Amino acid sequence: MAMATTSVEANKAAIRRLYDETNKGNYDFLDELLAPDFTSYGGAGFKDLHGPAEFKELTMTFLTSFPDLWFQVDELIAEGDDVLVSGTLSGTHKGDFYGMAPTGNKVSWTGCAIFRFRGPQVIARWQEFDALGLMGQIQPPAEGAAAQAPAPAVPAAKPADATGGATSIEENKAIFHRIIDELWNQKKIDVADELFTADHESPSAPGLPPGPSGTKMIASMFLAAFPDLHVDIEIEIAEGDTVGGRLRQKGTHTGPMVSPTGTIAPTGKAVDFTEVAMLRIVDGKVATSWYWTDMIGLLTQIGVIAAPPSARG
Repeated sequence: MAMATTSVEANKAAIRRLYDETNKGNYDFLDELLAPDFTSYGGAGFKDLHGPAEFKELTMTFLTSFPDLWFQVDELIAEGDDVLVSGTLSGTHKGDFYGMAPTGNKVSWTGCAIFRFRGPQVIARWQEFDALGLMGQIQPPAEGAAAQAPAPAVPAAKPADATGGATSIEENKAIFHRIIDELWNQKKIDVADELFTADHESPSAPGLPPGPSGTKMIASMFLAAFPDLHVDIEIEIAEGDTVGGRLRQKGTHTGPMVSPTGTIAPTGKAVDFTEVAMLRIVDGKVATSWYWTDMIGLLTQIGVIAAPPSARG
C-alpha cells in the first residue's frame, strides 16, 4: 500500500462530506474530490467509470430513478490511503432504472465502497451493493401473483460495545486471513468454531442461523457449488475492532448452487467475481460480519441472467 500523504481522519472526513454534499444536491463537489484520472471499478453489475464526469453521470442516473435518494453512512474505517464505507440507501422508484419502469415503490438497500486517496483527492473506488435486493423491490409481481411489500434492507448498524478484551489491529488481520486461508481456501469449514462467537450475526444475511453454524452453512453451500473455489484478499483495511477488504473469488461451477433464483444445476463454467467483507472482532473472534457479493456478476457468468444494461459499454 502506498504511503498516506494526508491523514486518515482527513480522508474519512472527506468521504463523509461526499455523502453529505450528495444528500444536499451539491454534485459539483465531486469535481473537487475526485482526481481527473479517477477510476471507479465495476461491481454489482456496473461497468468501470473513468473521470469525475462519468461518476457524476452515474450519480444522476440513480437520482433520476430515485429523486428522493438518501445516503446514510453506517460504518467508516480507514488505513493508510484507503477508506472503507458501508451505508444504507433509500428512496422512491419514480423514474426509469436501466429499463425498469417506475413503480412508485419505496426501496432500501445496503452497499459499500472502498476509496483510495492520492493526496486530498480520490484516485480509485471499488464498490459493491445489494443489487439483487434492490431489483427485487422494484420488479413488478408476476401476473396473478399477490403484491408484497418490499423487504427492507438491513442497515449495518454498530452493535453495543463489547466488554471483553480488545485485540490489536494485526491480530484482527490475522483472524481475517485465517478465515480466507483456512476456511475458504483449505476448505476447513469446522475452523469457524474457533473463529466466530457463539452469538455471531451477519446483518447482510439475516436468514442465517447465529453463531459459527451460519458461516458453516453458507460456506458449505458455496463450496458444494464451486469445489475449487479460491479466494484472494486484494485490499485490506483495519481500524479499531473492525477489519475488512475486497476479495476476488475464482472457481468452477461443478455442483448445484442455491441462489435467490432457486437451485441452479452445474454448468461447468468458470467464474471470477468480487466481494467486500467487513468483520467486527470481539475477544479474538468475529462477532459481526457483513458481506456484499457481486451476485449479478456471478449469475451472469454462469448464464442464469443476462448482463444488465449497467454493465454494458
